[in-house]
Amino acid sequence: MRGDGHWKFIPRLFKFRHLEFDSAIQQLLWTVINPRKLYRYHQNLHEVRGQWFRDDPAVLLLILVFQTVCVLAYTLWLQTHVRGFILALLWAWLVDCILSGILVASCTWLGLKLLASRFPAIQAMPEWAYGFDIHLNAFFPLALGIYGVQGLFLPLLTHHSWISLLLANTLWVVSVVYYIYITFLGYATLPIQHAVNLLYAVLPVALLFILALPFKWNFSLLFENYYAWRIGH
Repeated sequence: MRGDGHWKFIPRLFKFRHLEFDSAIQQLLWTVINPRKLYRYHQNLHEVRGQWFRDDPAVLLLILVFQTVCVLAYTLWLQTHVRGFILALLWAWLVDCILSGILVASCTWLGLKLLASRFPAIQAMPEWAYGFDIHLNAFFPLALGIYGVQGLFLPLLTHHSWISLLLANTLWVVSVVYYIYITFLGYATLPIQHAVNLLYAVLPVALLFILALPFKWNFSLLFENYYAWRIGH
């Protein structure tokens, strides 16, 4: 396994004119409507360039732009100050997207490394940066649901009623399960699908959904309160 692929990613952040935004937009659309086609793109990268990861940061930049728009809408809804907007934006960029991606990529990379030592059939493994790419692929539909759809219907989803509770929690479960599904597809593309099954992660999500109903845990309402707390509202 190689863990240094992400260093090719960083210099291109400063070469804005050379970023392939058309391709990035197409890839983000694939994450929503045809994620399998997106991973065929990664397979082509491996066949042509000998790497699984994309060294073009355009996808990340577009996700950050999307987060910026959503955070601005949230802060206007909460009628917060400029400092609150900056705090929320930095939190969304650094924690929700980037640091969580680094954590997920690192954990899966280490997990694959352990598997490689136990299963002789596992040979050529992807770079650490491919794990970060998988996170970004899965994160955009998650953000679309949690930042976008939830933001549009927040007054309805946070209303104190059984319908709002059911709709809000269903939105969260669908978004999180889809994140898990796209993550699973990313690793199923590799020659290790007999050793990795991330779909087991769906079970605790389903259990949490069931437990939330009798206790009336509205995930959208919890998110709204958490969001207000993290911007100091």
